[in-house]
Amino acid sequence: MGCESALEAVGVSFGYGSQQPVLRDVSFSVKKGDFAILCGINGAGKSTMMRLILGEIVPLGGSIRLFSEDIRRFRAWNRVGYLPQRSLVRSSGIPATAEELVAGMLYRRGIRGRERKEKALGALSVVGMGDYSNRLMGNLSVGQQQKVMIARAIVGDPEILLLDEPTAGVDIQSIQSIYDLFSQLVTKRGITLLMITHDTGRELAPASRTFHLENGVIYDQF
Repeated sequence: MGCESALEAVGVSFGYGSQQPVLRDVSFSVKKGDFAILCGINGAGKSTMMRLILGEIVPLGGSIRLFSEDIRRFRAWNRVGYLPQRSLVRSSGIPATAEELVAGMLYRRGIRGRERKEKALGALSVVGMGDYSNRLMGNLSVGQQQKVMIARAIVGDPEILLLDEPTAGVDIQSIQSIYDLFSQLVTKRGITLLMITHDTGRELAPASRTFHLENGVIYDQF
C-alpha cells in the first residue's frame, strides 16, 4: 500500500441552504493503493461527500484534495474513474452492446477507430466480460451489466476509482464476484478505490480502510 494520499478530506463541512449541516468537520484520507469504504445508513451524507469529491458542489468549510491538489483547482479528471449510483437502471434500457457502451467513454478524449475498440475490449476483458462484448446490455444479467459499467469506468485507465453504491440492485451471487474484481483492480492494476455503501455488514471484508459516517460525522476509521 502506498504512502501518498490519493484523496484527502480535512475538516469538511457542508449544508443545503438553511437546513441542518449534512457534513460536519469530516476528515479522512485514502492512500494510493487503498481499497477504502465510506459506509453509513441512507441519509448519513455519503452521496453529498461523493459530490464534493467530484467537484459538483463546494465545501462550506475545510478542504478536499485529489492527488495533493485542492478540488477547486483540480483539472486532471482523466485520473479519476466514476461509477454513479443507479447506473444499472440507466444502462439496462440502452440499445447498445457492451463494447459500444464502454467505447463511448473514449469519444470525449478524441480516441477513435481501432484504438478505441482495443481499449474497450481490453477493459471488458479485465472485468471478465470479454466474451460478452457483442451482447446487448438488456440481454445481460444484472451482475454482468454492472461489470460492464465498471469496465466503462476504468477504460480510461484512471488512478482512482470512485464507486457510488456499486452493489445496489445486484443479486447476492454476483456481489462476491464484483468485490473480488475490485480487489484485483487494486492488487493487480494498482488502482485506488473509494466505495460508498449503506451496507455495514459482512460485505465490507475486502476493504483495507473503512470509514463510518453517521449524521454527517466520521465516527470510526479502521
